[in-house]
Parts: sequence; C-alpha cells; structure tokens
Amino acid sequence: MVALKHFDKNDIEGIHQAVADDGGCIALNVLEASICDQLVSDFNQHLGQIDWGIDELGYKNEFYGDKTKRLHGLFSKSSAMTAVLTHPLFRALTEKMFLESGMSKEVRL
Repeated sequence: MVALKHFDKNDIEGIHQAVADDGGCIALNVLEASICDQLVSDFNQHLGQIDWGIDELGYKNEFYGDKTKRLHGLFSKSSAMTAVLTHPLFRALTEKMFLESGMSKEVRL
C-alpha cells in the first residue's frame, strides 16, 4: 500500500499528480474551521442515532467492520456541504482532471 503524500491546499499540480499516481493524497488545511465545525455538528446529530458497524439504512456489511458509521445523502444533512462542493481546490482539480484532460469537452464549470 502506498503511503499518502501530504500537500498544501494550494499545490494543485502536486495533488493532481498524487491522485493520478497513487489514487489519493492528503491536502492540508483545505476547509475553514467554521465549515468543519458545522459539518461535525450536523453529522453528529445523525451519527449518534446509528450503531457501530451499521449504516443509517440499517445495513451491516462485514467489509466495513464493526467500528464504522456511515451516512448517506450528506447534502441533505448539512448545508455546509455546499462549501465543500464549491471549494476552489475541488473546482480546480475537477477542471484539471476532466476538462483539461479532454474527458469532457462539453461540460464547463
């Protein structure tokens, strides 16, 4: 297993290359603390109602183990998800991965 590389949130080229090479990376300090706090608060309301190893729909899957909790429909659970989706880093990566690579010539952000 490849150890994930760490990048500053502004190193779009490095992040893009790590995703292409390794399938992922860790981008540091991407979201503001207030957004993270809102996400944690909103999601904790739902996570508190779920038993370990079972998702919110009641499914238990051995693949995920007994020490996980999984939520679905995150955008319906927190308005702060809009800030995640529209964050400049993710928009830049989306453009680089899909538009600049030629995967989609018709879609424009």
